[in-house]
Amino acid sequence: MRSTTVTQTDSGRTVELEFDDELIVELDETPATGFRWTLARSADGVLTSRGSGYIAGQGPPGAGGMARWVFVASGAGNARIVLNCVRAWEKDPSPCSTFELDVDVSPRP
Repeated sequence: MRSTTVTQTDSGRTVELEFDDELIVELDETPATGFRWTLARSADGVLTSRGSGYIAGQGPPGAGGMARWVFVASGAGNARIVLNCVRAWEKDPSPCSTFELDVDVSPRP
């Protein structure tokens, strides 16, 4: 099993994985502002979520950290992951930022 980590600089790119590879998405986040990353579009059938979490930064209280998602390549095919940075409590929230990643999964040789 191979592990691939992507960040905000990879938005708009394509990642190639093989079956059972792990994909880690790490995005800067400052929950104190109310903006949090949410999964708007998953890659069901191609990737399976292994969960998400928040990793606090080393700065003072309220400083930013990192949102982290872990996926495993569970089926061959192409899919797109979309994450939006929004204030979830707002009615019809507009994202302050969007992360999109195309994923191509192939069977292991």
